[in-house]
Amino acid sequence: MNKDWNPELYLRFNQERTQPAVDLLKRIEMAAPRKILDVGCGPGNSTQALAQRWPTACVRGIDNSVAMIEKAKTDYPQAHWPHVHWKVMDALSIQSDNEFDIVFSNAVIHWIPDHELLFKKMLQALTDKGVLAIQMPLYHEMPVYALVEQLYRDRFPDSPFASDSVFNFHSADYYYDLLTQMPCAFSIWETSYMHVMASHQQIVEMVKSTGLKPYLDAIHDDVQKAEFENQVLHSLPEIYKTQRDGRVLFPFKRLFLLAGKS
Repeated sequence: MNKDWNPELYLRFNQERTQPAVDLLKRIEMAAPRKILDVGCGPGNSTQALAQRWPTACVRGIDNSVAMIEKAKTDYPQAHWPHVHWKVMDALSIQSDNEFDIVFSNAVIHWIPDHELLFKKMLQALTDKGVLAIQMPLYHEMPVYALVEQLYRDRFPDSPFASDSVFNFHSADYYYDLLTQMPCAFSIWETSYMHVMASHQQIVEMVKSTGLKPYLDAIHDDVQKAEFENQVLHSLPEIYKTQRDGRVLFPFKRLFLLAGKS
């Protein structure tokens, strides 16, 4: 369960993973932020989008994955991206106070425990007119999540692995109640992205580096790991039908949040 991320596998679906970040940053009405913090920057795809939108800003990307940060450093070297800086760091270690004009986080906080503490730290890191911008997948509300969970429980009934020890999913009402208790003004909305996949195999490949990863990491036998992955593949047509042209629609539900100090 301590295996690091696979940046190359993650980036096979770079467009699908980055588009929500691009859509979110377009909602940020700020002309020239000085400093931006990208929390859980991964291999740097969201950080690149931030740096391109605000080329004069100093952008800091943090992630607790060494593999992801090394990939970001390789793909976005200091020589070509002098205002972008990378650091291996846990999000709950943020200690900034009134430092960043934008604190941004794309598809990561569901991997982080204690969202009340996390939000307090991120809001505290904002300047007085700063903006907190977050996008998170509502993976727990998608049929593929229920399918993988059920298949795993049926196949490994005695496994000590518990998905709620890894995932920290919450719905919009949770964040509404959380933020109404904090000194901030905010807005929340949801969007479903209709990904057009070439096959059910592509769905497996997309979730293999994210939502399916903890289950595969919990299986230590390589043969059993491959068998379980194959079982997921052959079960997907039950919930995602093949279209007339042979492709598969994969709706992906995401929650967005903008907040600022009130």
